[in-house]
Formats: sequence, structure tokens, C-alpha cells
Amino acid sequence: MAHAAGASSRRGNLPELLPLDTAFLPPTDPIPTTTTTTAAPARRTTANGESVAFIWLDSVEQSSLNVIGSLRAMNDNVQTFHDPVSCLKTMKSSNEKIFVLTTLTNGDLISKIHQLNAVEFIFILDSNVESIKGDFPKLVGIFKQHEELFRVAKEIFQQV
Repeated sequence: MAHAAGASSRRGNLPELLPLDTAFLPPTDPIPTTTTTTAAPARRTTANGESVAFIWLDSVEQSSLNVIGSLRAMNDNVQTFHDPVSCLKTMKSSNEKIFVLTTLTNGDLISKIHQLNAVEFIFILDSNVESIKGDFPKLVGIFKQHEELFRVAKEIFQQV
């Protein structure tokens, strides 16, 4: 293969580096006394000042890792539980509006959660949509995929 006159080696095809122009660098003034930072979403409160909490109840501890980040992207007030008894106890004593997101489908447990005054909405993540029997108006839905559950929870959360 013939090279054109003046062709250079592979290294020679790289652009020539120019000296650094300090006019484009930020000034080296002292750090200002007020700064702006980007923080996690604040705790959401309703129009009447109530705080909203997300409770993730899942018996498998490792499955919670990815879920928590997605929930905190909506609301930083996220609590996780792996034990239904301690979860129920916490919800009974809460003064917050609660969104319960769970993988547990025990009808008795769902009934107990549903009866709690603080619980506003229940979302269940389960591939078997026929797993819950009964009349539960607070049950938004049974979702097969995390993404759909998060999408619906976010839509409802933004309206509260």
C-alpha cells in the first residue's frame, strides 16, 4: 500500500498540542461563603404538612439494594424491612403518610397493612398477579416488574 507524500506514522496523525491558554481557566478567587449543592430529594410533605414515607418490605435482604436507590430518587424518606412484625409495629406508630411497597403476598399480612390509618397506598411486586384475594381499596396494583411499579408509584407520589 502506497503512502502519500508527507504522510506520517500513526503517531504523527494526532493533532498537535497547543499551549494551555489560562484565559479559559476559572479565577482563583477565594471560595465564596455561600455555596449551592445538589442534594438528595427532600422529604416530601403534603399540602397539610404531613410527611410521606416509602416503606419497602421484602423478605430477601439482597433484593433491596437496587430498589432503595430508585425509591430515594423519588423521596429520601425510605425505610426498609425484612421482618413483617417490626414493619407493622413501625407503621402503627407512624404519623406519616405511608406508601407500602412489598414483595410479600400473604393475604393476612396485606389485610393488616391495609387496616393501618397511616397507609395510603400498597404496591406489590409479584409475578403472580392472582396471588392476592380480597377487597383492598388501598392496593394500587400487583406489578410483575420493578420499573412499572416505580413508574406508577412516582405518578401517585407526585399527586400527593
